Formats: sequence, structure tokens, C-alpha cells
Amino acid sequence: MNDDGTIGDVRFFSPAFDAKLSPGEKIVTIDGRPFSADTLRQALTERKSGYNSPDAAKPIYVTVRIGGAERETSVIYHGGERFPLLERNANTPDVLSDLLAPTTK
Repeated sequence: MNDDGTIGDVRFFSPAFDAKLSPGEKIVTIDGRPFSADTLRQALTERKSGYNSPDAAKPIYVTVRIGGAERETSVIYHGGERFPLLERNANTPDVLSDLLAPTTK
């Protein structure tokens, strides 16, 4: 999603897909609070499995807008924040290093 809350992509069978979120919609509120990266981060932390919070078992409630229409939905997710990580597979060619190597003319 973009910094303003506009959804760019939804992966099939993800929590966002199950909540029927779609590209182009803009998240307006999270748990009744105006959307911001901090609000999203706080909701993810509060819902993380094992987190000591009365909200840990609840879904994340979001209001989305597309055009002039708004709707509310809930996202069932308890995995906390996730960050992509590239790992080298020793059994394959090192293509990334080739791409990043300086070119000579």
C-alpha cells in the first residue's frame, strides 16, 4: 500500500484478500482511528499472537473508500509485522551479484 493508505496489490488467499480488500481502495481508518503508518503498525502489534493485549484475539477493523463509497471490513491477522528477506540459495547461480556488478566500457 502507498503512504496515503491506497492499496496497490492484494495477494490471493491473504488476510487482505479474505477481507475483500482490493487495489485502488484507500484505507481511511484502522480500528476507528485515522489511517497512518503508525496506526497500522500499532494495530499489527496489538493483534500479534502472544501479545499481552485485550485486543490480541480480535480482527483489525478497517474502513476503506473507493470513489465516494465507504465500507467497513475486518482483517483477521495475528502475525505482527513482516519484512521480506533475501537469502542466497547456494545451489543456484549468483545472478544478483552479476546484476549489481559495475559495468565496464
